[in-house]
Amino acid sequence: MYERLLLCKELLAKNGLVVIAIGLSEIFHTKLICDEIFQEKNFINCVTVETGEAGGIYTGYSKHRLTCV
Repeated sequence: MYERLLLCKELLAKNGLVVIAIGLSEIFHTKLICDEIFQEKNFINCVTVETGEAGGIYTGYSKHRLTCV
């Protein structure tokens, strides 16, 4: 993940945005890596979304909670 995010920083425009989709167990370490590479002041938010299957269609839905790390 570290090497990929370093490359991402090189390719990212000055006003670009990085969105990372990971499991809950990886949030802490990914946040530390992102703070090191992109600087903590550039962090916006972490949104937790629970996913499930409804009517045979895999969907994501918000439980109306935002989790800041």
